[in-house]
Amino acid sequence: MKRFLTLCMAACLLLSLLCGAQAEALEGDWFELSAEDTVLTVRLPGDEANGYAWNAEFSDEDVLELLTMEYENGQWAASYKATGRKTGLTELRLSYEKDGAFPAATAVLDLSVNDAQKIEIESAKYVETYADTWVEMSEDARVLTVRLDANATTGYSWTYEIDNPAVLELVTAEYAPFENEEGLLGVGGEWVASFRGLTAGTAHLTLYYGSADDAAPVDTRTLEIAVAEDTALTLNFVEMEEILG
Repeated sequence: MKRFLTLCMAACLLLSLLCGAQAEALEGDWFELSAEDTVLTVRLPGDEANGYAWNAEFSDEDVLELLTMEYENGQWAASYKATGRKTGLTELRLSYEKDGAFPAATAVLDLSVNDAQKIEIESAKYVETYADTWVEMSEDARVLTVRLDANATTGYSWTYEIDNPAVLELVTAEYAPFENEEGLLGVGGEWVASFRGLTAGTAHLTLYYGSADDAAPVDTRTLEIAVAEDTALTLNFVEMEEILG
């Protein structure tokens, strides 16, 4: 019996440590909750002088609302609190944008508010993609184009994968070498690929840069793309994984 109780206590202690570790992992260095869990504060790199600005969007504006916001010393800080009108789940999506282009960085927090107006962070992710420099959308939002640096002389190339081909398809893809009037060796180029929607839904477009000699690609980029009933495209999120070395 004594041994059983000892094992139970050890299991409880381990569970407590795991939960604590998970809470610490969620408390990233760019967001935090107040001591009472009633105010969420987000701090992200940001400078209005360069033409970029952070924009916030809630999936449910009746759950959470803006409390304060300011830019100072190259940082953007914003605080949010429960509205008191509604409890439940909401997604806070933050986009660092310039002139309506694709965001250079995106932060997403999945949050919940309980009856005591306390905020709980369910999940969080922040990624700098500078998608505004390599992703383009046509004026009618029907075609999305990616332009990525590449160098065919090294044996590396871009490939793509669509997890839902009934929703999204490739239109064109080509490698265009940079101008090389001097005939230098090893000059790179650009891989340009365009995609369009077929039917309403969501698809993940994953781009890989690698060679046949590598076990894994050196650069991976995943775009979550939503297609509307009229086949208009919306870029929901971009994730990047670059292996250096």
